[in-house]
Amino acid sequence: MEGKNLDEVPFVVLDFETTGLDPEAGDRICELGAMKLKGGRRGEVFWRLVDPGRPISLEALSVHHITRRMLEGAPSMGEVLPEFLRFLDDDVIVAYNASFEMKFLRSELGRAGLPPPSNIVVDVLSIARRLLPGLGNYGLGSVARRLGVEHTNVHRAMGDVSATVGVFLLLLDMARGRGLNTLGQLLGFLELRRYGNSGLAEGTYSTSEPHRQGGGGPEVPI
Repeated sequence: MEGKNLDEVPFVVLDFETTGLDPEAGDRICELGAMKLKGGRRGEVFWRLVDPGRPISLEALSVHHITRRMLEGAPSMGEVLPEFLRFLDDDVIVAYNASFEMKFLRSELGRAGLPPPSNIVVDVLSIARRLLPGLGNYGLGSVARRLGVEHTNVHRAMGDVSATVGVFLLLLDMARGRGLNTLGQLLGFLELRRYGNSGLAEGTYSTSEPHRQGGGGPEVPI
């Protein structure tokens, strides 16, 4: 996979909305969104609301506005996970502040008695920090505005997925301008490593990001 040209790599861009910020404290996913991406073309979409089996915190509700009524009749994560994993397949996972999404995905997989994913993971936040130095606020909304990417339905899974796709494609164009044409070259540039059983990408992701999207200030999407 690492030797493939970036246009040949099958990516899947994902975003979760959750009941809170900490899966170790029992917070769960309540909305999943994902989109296939290859050769700059948007592909299949996966979207589900999920009954988290626990209340949504007031802080989370104030961000994504997903109410209990909206989740009435929604499937459980146990019902959704098999279909979602089939959708992910072996594609390269792309997310904005991927450590947040991946810790929740690992938690949900652990609850289901399943191993952590072995997919390569690319963090768009890390790319933005490398290619857009001095921006100050690196929240998804700020980076999208800087690049002229439309960001609607903010803090909902598919709205954030769509914005992440737009930002990612423009950053890939910038990376190519630096001679980064293969996935391996991009990973080397970011010093990314494949997720292991610990669930952490060696030398890349901070486990103490103050906000999900790493921007500071008011953007603290769930």
